[in-house]
Amino acid sequence: MRSDRRPSKLAIAFVVVGLALSAAGVAYIIYAGRPRQLPPVAEQAFSPQRRVQELEALLRMLTQSFVIFMAFLLGSYLMVRIGRALLGPQHRESRPTEYVDAWGQYRLSEEQMEAASRQLRDALGTPPEPPDESAPPPQPPGEPPDS
Repeated sequence: MRSDRRPSKLAIAFVVVGLALSAAGVAYIIYAGRPRQLPPVAEQAFSPQRRVQELEALLRMLTQSFVIFMAFLLGSYLMVRIGRALLGPQHRESRPTEYVDAWGQYRLSEEQMEAASRQLRDALGTPPEPPDESAPPPQPPGEPPDS
């Protein structure tokens, strides 16, 4: 069942802002992950001072990524809460859905089941008696009986 309601302008604005934030996050990740230029002298690349600078840059990038991720989570949470606050009362006041027993027409009554059982017994005869518990189990064909 399709609804003829169109999304509100506020919902569209939330989606646009969310997509813009997502695009900014992706652009930042691409920017932060780009390859760095190596210094012209190879021995400078392995100096302890250079390693400290690289570790500081890595720590800075991880911290910024964490802050951006937390801002995304907080912004998402706030958008959901604001959306529920603005759109929620309309949906909460709606009447509950009426219960419909969809399988009711396919259920058999006791009389119908008895009639079907009688009809089956008449067509096939009575069912065989269950095997006696004290009797030995049947042997597979081709094997001698156990003695």
